[in-house]
Amino acid sequence: CDDIDWQIDADSMGMLAAGRPEIARELAWRVGHLMGFGDGVYGGVFVASLYAAGLTAGSVDEMADIAVSGIPQNTKFYKTMKNVIDSYDSGKTWQEAWEALETPEMQEWRSNFYQRADKPDMNMSAKLNSAYILIGLLYGGGDIEKSMEISMRCGHDSDCNPSSIGGILGYRLGLKNIDEKWYSALNSSKNFHETSYSPDKCIEVTLKLTGEVVRLNG
Repeated sequence: CDDIDWQIDADSMGMLAAGRPEIARELAWRVGHLMGFGDGVYGGVFVASLYAAGLTAGSVDEMADIAVSGIPQNTKFYKTMKNVIDSYDSGKTWQEAWEALETPEMQEWRSNFYQRADKPDMNMSAKLNSAYILIGLLYGGGDIEKSMEISMRCGHDSDCNPSSIGGILGYRLGLKNIDEKWYSALNSSKNFHETSYSPDKCIEVTLKLTGEVVRLNG
């Protein structure tokens, strides 16, 4: 329940609440409890808030502050995010921010390991992997490639975390402001495996639902 399942599925909640992170939090909180609990839900709330804030925030630093502020301060998830922000604000490098999450105190918090026979040390904890998203965003400074690379190099779920960053910053920047190399090979009309949805269909449905959320909230 504390793993990253909802963290990697909550993108839509942030896009539906375009520019309204407080609504993104509410949507992610409600829907997230269908599949997770505790840190697992907070991971989705965090990512959804980043998406929504991306359309109105003046910088990635502001996006991060908005997203972290939506997490209850008495949780280990919040304290983990605060650890990253403190490292960033104090002028530490991203490597030093990563090392700050490897201290004995932080290790004690990482009790919810998702262990696989082939990857026994892989940690699927939402609070840790969300911290790697935060490191990438803060130290990448809004550059998609740099941000994804930093997040990937932090390790553990190193495909999902940089993918979340690519989505968050891609949504913020818009297609015209993204290097064509990131989408030139995409067949946007081809359905995803075992679904009736293509990228084009996903965009169409998301835009429709975004309009409904906007109207529901006045």
